Amino acid sequence: MTRATTSPDPGAAPLICVIDDDSSVREALSSLFRSIGLRVKLYGSAPEFFDSELPAEAGCLVLDIRIAGVERPGFPGPAGQGEYHLPIIFMTGHGDIPCRCAP
Repeated sequence: MTRATTSPDPGAAPLICVIDDDSSVREALSSLFRSIGLRVKLYGSAPEFFDSELPAEAGCLVLDIRIAGVERPGFPGPAGQGEYHLPIIFMTGHGDIPCRCAP
C-alpha cells in the first residue's frame, strides 16, 4: 500500500478508515462518524486495506484488535508494504482484563 500522491483538500472533513470483519460494526461506525460530519472509508479485512491505496487525507484508523492479518502491537502491516504514520484507535468486542494485545 502506498500513500496517494494527491494532496488532501484542506476544506474536506477528516477521513476515518475503519477495518473490521463484522459488516454490522462497520456500518454502525460509518453511521456514527458520518452523523458528526466525518468521512469514512470501510475495509472488511486487513488484506483489503493493504491491497488498496491509502487515501492521502486519511486521518486515523479504527481497527478491530482481533482482526486476522494484522501484526501487533504497532500495526506495521505485511513485510515490504511500507510504513504507516496514522493514529490507530484499537477496539474490541472481547473485553478481557488485562487485554493481551502484545505478542
